Parts: sequence; structure tokens; C-alpha cells
Amino acid sequence: MEFLAVLVGLFSICGVPYFAKKRERNPFLFLLLTLFIGPLAFIPLLKGRNSNNRAELKDIATSNGKEEISVSFSIGANDYVVPTDARVAVCPSCESGLAKIPGAKTKCPHCAAFMFVRTDPSTNSRIVVTAERAEEIEDEWAKINGTWDEREEEKRRFVETKELLTERFKGKTPSDNDIKWSLLNEDSMKHASMQNWGLYRNVIFQMGEILRKEEKHLMAIEKYLLVCYIDSCGPNNISTPLGQKSEYGQKAFSKDGAFLAPGVLERIQKCARLIDTELEELRAEFLLLGERYKGAIPFTRSTEESWIEIIQELKKV
Repeated sequence: MEFLAVLVGLFSICGVPYFAKKRERNPFLFLLLTLFIGPLAFIPLLKGRNSNNRAELKDIATSNGKEEISVSFSIGANDYVVPTDARVAVCPSCESGLAKIPGAKTKCPHCAAFMFVRTDPSTNSRIVVTAERAEEIEDEWAKINGTWDEREEEKRRFVETKELLTERFKGKTPSDNDIKWSLLNEDSMKHASMQNWGLYRNVIFQMGEILRKEEKHLMAIEKYLLVCYIDSCGPNNISTPLGQKSEYGQKAFSKDGAFLAPGVLERIQKCARLIDTELEELRAEFLLLGERYKGAIPFTRSTEESWIEIIQELKKV
């Protein structure tokens, strides 16, 4: 009997990882699972590959009662299929030929209309589309991914903010970036008031992205540096009103979560080169930044301490 148990154990330890690899699963994780539950580790591997994360959306209606889209589709852990590339060097608005195939949002040199690159969910192919079609595709993906309610709410906020800014600008239509900036300001105040510093940090990063794309590089650097300062303290989301302690004992910042994102550091580097500024020259801007937000954000590190770490990482990029 003991010999049989040893035999089953050896078979499980060797067989489960091998079978996991055949099923395109992580063999190391299944080896660990085998050490805990023995041959029962085979059970998850016997299930179909598409049994997890199944999502079905059917007969989604618009507010006027008309059917808008009908989708039925599954997402499994290994179901991702690389989109085919169906982009062509033709403007989708005026149908004029282009010098090269667009790789991202760009303006047509012939009609000045913006072109976008999106993945069409119905064909799983990357295509060049108009702004209107890009919006439709993003709606379709939101419905497929189960985020339609959130997207619908964001669209409502966008329209309301556009109307408010138009009135404030005395009839002049605000740009999309004006509207996005106003929404981000709202979000930053909301996240700060509830001590959700990770979410607040993400909003500041998005502000930096808007400024960078508008080629306001020094202002973008200031936002990115603020992101780095927050990251160096280890931001948490504790969803507790500012000035109050979390009932679960969570801290607004913790060293364990401290991390400087390479992507943010790279953006600082590129923006600094574009305005012909040495990295060491950014120290003064960083110290001023710390003074400006002192009291507003409960940083757990001094600007000097944080800057030493940031400049070291910047020089590695």
C-alpha cells in the first residue's frame, strides 16, 4: 500500500507539470499545486481551455429601445489571438493615398481630418478609421469587455463638461483636451479627498500625457516628477475621507509599494532632451514641487531623500 502511494506521488509530480505544459499552462505552478494536493492537481487541467472568464452579451439595447449590438463570445486564459494587420495607406475620410501607413492617431495631410488605428472586434484586425468609427469601435469593445456602464458614464460626463466649458468660454467650443483636463481635475480632487493616492497618481500621469502631446514639455516634466515623488513613497488606495484613519488600519503610503516606473522616467528623459535641459537642473523644479504640494499630499519622504533616488534611476534610463 505504501509502495502504491509512493508510485502515485511520483507519477503526479512528474505527470502534472508535463500535462500542464502540454495544455499551455505554467508547469512550475502546477508542480507546487501537486505538492499540496497531490494527484487532484490534474483536475484543473482536465477542464476545457475556454471554461474560464466566459462572457456573453446579447441584445444590448439603446435608450430608445432599438437593438444596438448582439455579441456572444468567450475569453479564456489562453484565448488571445494576435489581431491581423489590415491597415492601408489611405485616409478613411477623403480616401487620398498616404506616404506611409498610420501607426497611431495622426492628421491627414490632404483633408486635415484625424485618422485613428483601432482593432475591429468583429474581424480582429487593426484598421485605420475615422474619429466617428473609432468611437463606435471603443463602444463595441466596452460592451464586449463588460465596461459599457463605466464608458457610458464617462461619455455623459464628457458631454456635460463640454456644455459647461462652452458656456464659460462664452460660446467658444472647448477642445477635447480642455474637456479631458477638466475631468481629470475633478477626478484628482475626488481621489485625494478619499486618500486613494494610487488613483490620484494615475490621474496626474494622464495630465502629464496631455501636456507632453501638446508639446508643453516643462509642464509635463513637473507632472511626471510629481508622479515619481508619489511613487517613491508607495501610494495606497484606502478609500477613507482625508484626515481620518482607515478602519482596517491601512496606511496612505507604505514603503513596500514604493516603485519608480521606467515608463515615467523615460518620459522625463525625453522631455528634458527636447527642451535642452540637463537632468540635474530638474532638482530645483522638484524641490519647488514638494513645497507646492506640502500639506496637500501626506508624503512620507522628504523631497531631498526622494530626489536622490529619482536622479539615480533617471541616469540609468
